Amino acid sequence: MYAVQAHAQLIAFVSSLHSPLQIHDRRYGGTEADNFPVDQEEYLVGAGVLARGQQLPEAPEMLPYATIVEAEAALGRNLTFLEVVWFRYSSRMPDYLLYYHSILCIFVVFTLAPLPLALIELGLPASISPFKIQPKVRHPPALFFHCYKEAMRTLILSVGSFQLTCYPVFKFVGIRTGLPLPSFWEAALQLLVYFLVEDYLNYWLHRLLHTKWGYEKIHYIHHQYAAPIGLHALYAYWGDLLFPGIVAFAGPALVPCHVVILWLFGSLLVLASIECHTGYCPHPTT
Repeated sequence: MYAVQAHAQLIAFVSSLHSPLQIHDRRYGGTEADNFPVDQEEYLVGAGVLARGQQLPEAPEMLPYATIVEAEAALGRNLTFLEVVWFRYSSRMPDYLLYYHSILCIFVVFTLAPLPLALIELGLPASISPFKIQPKVRHPPALFFHCYKEAMRTLILSVGSFQLTCYPVFKFVGIRTGLPLPSFWEAALQLLVYFLVEDYLNYWLHRLLHTKWGYEKIHYIHHQYAAPIGLHALYAYWGDLLFPGIVAFAGPALVPCHVVILWLFGSLLVLASIECHTGYCPHPTT
């Protein structure tokens, strides 16, 4: 199976090159500078990965511009700094890889954001102690590692696996990856809509999870520890992560955005969940 996938990916990559003259034939012993270009189909036939007469598969969608100059000509203006960065990063990357960055963003945020909270918990300063909701409860270091390990395992098996199958949905609803990048106000309004939709739908989902059946079958793991820490945000049964993830995508499905906004929205949702599970409040409790 993996050999078939690699075979298909090789054909798709070569067929995605902008011009058949971008492939250089090394079979004739010269250097790269003096080798002459050959046709894509001839190259693939010679390499044994394509039968003569077999049609090349469609290339994975990428930015339709070969250079920044072409992109600026198409847009009728100079690219912004962020657009130049985006072009250099994504111009040769298939859309499905850009989409899978969403789960990578969640992994990075969930790994880094709780670290300051863990350090505070392990060496709780006297000045912060009054803001802890349960100041007498102290968690050992082993608990932090256990929560992180279990949360990551569940996240990969549930949300990660689910996202691997959702690329067609991502394309169907109109999540774009090209240029131009959204403006500040466009991004802000989209995020506002997404958070409103997610907050409303997640409220009812959370109420369902706190019914007798929902709590006993799904939600009980999330409440296993009475005193929460930031890492408890994703410490849950697989369905407790998957269903809120599906609900969260309702906003982008209704109001399609650029993929970078999707990354940002997912990252902010994780940050908000971590903040809700810190075990601290903004005013003294004692």
